[in-house]
Amino acid sequence: MMTRERYQAALTFTDYLETVQKTPDLWRGVYQRATIAPEAVEQASELKDHFHLLALSEDWCGDTANLLPVVARFAESAPNVELRVLGRDANPDLMDTHLTGASRSIPVVIVYDQNFNELGWWDHARRSCRHG
Repeated sequence: MMTRERYQAALTFTDYLETVQKTPDLWRGVYQRATIAPEAVEQASELKDHFHLLALSEDWCGDTANLLPVVARFAESAPNVELRVLGRDANPDLMDTHLTGASRSIPVVIVYDQNFNELGWWDHARRSCRHG
């Protein structure tokens, strides 16, 4: 279950990036090169609500290293979107309710509204968000 306190205790992407020990050059390189289409930012900004994104991650995961920095750039660009990061292995309660089939595949990005009600979630195997 997500609460405001649990979300705020999670790391910002910038803080998470400082903890990365496996392939830090890959993580930083993807983050530095990531760009977001202005149309995507405009569409997100037009939504009246504030959205909290929570990513489940581990620094050893290549898929996460290639995708999460792009999500971070999106969250930085959209004024009504915030991103925090939690470790997959340290948060089995969240991971086990957001499985890809029977797998604990990451990254997973969970979307919450301003009251921390889950709106949906995305994993790297899907092209669209699953609704919570």
